[in-house]
Amino acid sequence: DLHSFPTRRSSDLHIEVTLSRKFGPDVNAYATVGRGFRSGGFNAFLDASILGVPRLYAAEETTNYELGLKTQFFEQRLILNTAVFHTQFDGEQINVFSLTPPARTIVNFDSKIDGGEVELTAVPLRGLTLSAAIGVHKGNIETGPFRDRRPSGSHESTVHASVQYEFALAPDWSALARVDYKRFGEVFYDPANTAAFDSAQLVDAYVRLDHGRFGIAVWGKNLFDEYMPAVYAADTLGPGVAIWRSEERRVGKECR
Repeated sequence: DLHSFPTRRSSDLHIEVTLSRKFGPDVNAYATVGRGFRSGGFNAFLDASILGVPRLYAAEETTNYELGLKTQFFEQRLILNTAVFHTQFDGEQINVFSLTPPARTIVNFDSKIDGGEVELTAVPLRGLTLSAAIGVHKGNIETGPFRDRRPSGSHESTVHASVQYEFALAPDWSALARVDYKRFGEVFYDPANTAAFDSAQLVDAYVRLDHGRFGIAVWGKNLFDEYMPAVYAADTLGPGVAIWRSEERRVGKECR
């Protein structure tokens, strides 16, 4: 009966308020409070029956608090930004799955994430830019059978560093070289914290040669072919786990 199909309507108001104050021309402090919203939805009937969870899952609401400091020195040759935040989830939509029989659903649990970030950019020489960013995140599920465990999909820490050098070779000729390093800390793929991946380190590179309006570049993604799962879920074609990795090593070229 189509008329008895379950329905759910979700709506909310997105609000963000920011207060900032300058302490001289090179230092700016700010505080932000914001609310976010993600509408609810439906779990597949068979999956919900296998796991014994509701067919409908509710909307997710978040309240985010952030304090930060943006600074610059030496005529913007050194930029340092820092921030700390607290995010409270009311009914976070968390994936819950079973391997045998295979089933995957979304269930609402209250949770929170606390964290901080530091970003540094320096230009010690003309054409040379050094950048680094570090982030730490600590999450905690506050309700339900997974209480005091970490929410799935959130890396414990992240690191990103890059070196870029742009220089002239001859009149109308220039070159640019860039290397990026990214490290992703431990992450869990299920709210029971039984499926985990320790860490991964990825390296990308980019080199470009320009002549007037024309240029040619070569690039590489994940140069050392580091393995990192992107999706971890029940295998719908049989018992066990289906894992899709993040992008494999790729190289290419481009012209303009």
